[in-house]
Amino acid sequence: MIKAICISILLFFSLTGFSQTDTIISKTQKISCVSVKIKEDSVYYKLVDGTATLAISKNDVEKIIYKNVKFFTVKPTYFLKVIEGVSNFDDIIITHNPRDVEGFTKIGSIRSKYQHVSKDRHAKSLERPYRILKMQAALKGANIILVPQQKGLAVTEDADTTVTQLYGTAYCSNLPTQEAFEKVVAEKNDFSSTIQWYMHQGRTDVYQLYFNGQFHINNTYTENGLVYIEGELKSFPRVTTFQLISLTNRAFYLFFELDGTQYNVKIDL
Repeated sequence: MIKAICISILLFFSLTGFSQTDTIISKTQKISCVSVKIKEDSVYYKLVDGTATLAISKNDVEKIIYKNVKFFTVKPTYFLKVIEGVSNFDDIIITHNPRDVEGFTKIGSIRSKYQHVSKDRHAKSLERPYRILKMQAALKGANIILVPQQKGLAVTEDADTTVTQLYGTAYCSNLPTQEAFEKVVAEKNDFSSTIQWYMHQGRTDVYQLYFNGQFHINNTYTENGLVYIEGELKSFPRVTTFQLISLTNRAFYLFFELDGTQYNVKIDL
């Protein structure tokens, strides 16, 4: 009888010690925390020894084990949208899971500067570099970014002023095809262009410019899943090849790079 009571007491303390905190199981780490709250696109929590409220994308969370030993499986909620120009760059999804970009077209590499901070400010400090990555991706017509595990994503105990590069790869789930483009433009070769977005090399923001542009199509072709248009754009005589990144019933959008500056130009149909 005494032995049974001792075993019960040990089991009670074992479970109690195990269940003092909640645990978030992400695709890359386990986070011991308290006060888990699930909202539309994020899971909010506080570290055991911290006071700041942190957030992690629901798309990166596999499950949550609560302190009462019950668990909750988190289902991704993102919906990939078409990125037209740069105006809706914030609709771009950032993921750390390579499975999320399987079958999508690779657009290119992107990167941004990032400065390490203490763990209670880690999520907040990622907002600006993520925003820059999204703007770069939007210029190229991507709608999802794969950010692999790297130094900039590591949560450290103490503040670290090291400046490093946060990098990722931009993908698109719905690039226009050459057939769809040629069907929309039909036999027309000359178009007007009124808006351009551009981002200088090393800068952290995109600028918009209204201009009186004219665009002429000479030829179209497809390479590695990307559609290219050979043509002439007024004000950019040195550029002869443009990448088609988006197509609507009102306009199509082109990407090109010149002297380190990236451009996204809207061509009216």
